[in-house]
Amino acid sequence: LRRQPAFERLPVVGLTGPAARRDLTVAFHLGVTDLLRKPFFPEEFLARVENQLRVTSLEKRLRVEATTDGLTGLYNRRELERLAQVEVSRARRDRKPLGVLLADVDHFKSVNDSYGHAVGDEVLRRVGRELFKRVRTTDIVARYGGEEFAVLLPQALATGVGYVAERIRLAIETLEYEIDGARFARTVSLGGTSWAPDQLNEGAPLDALFRVADDALYQS
Repeated sequence: LRRQPAFERLPVVGLTGPAARRDLTVAFHLGVTDLLRKPFFPEEFLARVENQLRVTSLEKRLRVEATTDGLTGLYNRRELERLAQVEVSRARRDRKPLGVLLADVDHFKSVNDSYGHAVGDEVLRRVGRELFKRVRTTDIVARYGGEEFAVLLPQALATGVGYVAERIRLAIETLEYEIDGARFARTVSLGGTSWAPDQLNEGAPLDALFRVADDALYQS
């Protein structure tokens, strides 16, 4: 069970007869999260199961909080960097390109200054939703920091990165926000790149990859 990703964190409550202490130790090393020895009370068994479910729920909530951005619900920068390392390794192994796209909300400070931070937060949430809707399920979308977002595009060539960027740009510029009867819109600038597997060298390929995308974003 533990070797299968779907069951990696599944609580396992073992039920055994009068086993030797050494056997109990082996069971815990194999991944049992709790162990009950016969004879047992059904109430105790249920209490142990409920306790494991509470622990699992807490662990899941902590994982979500550690890996996602609290405002947009997208991955946070730390998780993006971890997933990016995974994608770089996969691109090298499968000999496939890896694309990256950065998006920055234009003149975002003026939104906060004119309408307040609550409206600014709503702009970021809606931009994040649009980004998530406009990419493939295999792509990775994250809040990169402030009003900046990042998208990892596995197996995407430069033309594909450009296509996704234009699709996102058009979708976001058509969004309208309303506050106190006033309507306004915001655009995004985007920059991206795609690297072949032989460009993803050992060392710090992510720094270089994101630097190229950031330079393109600056030009945009």
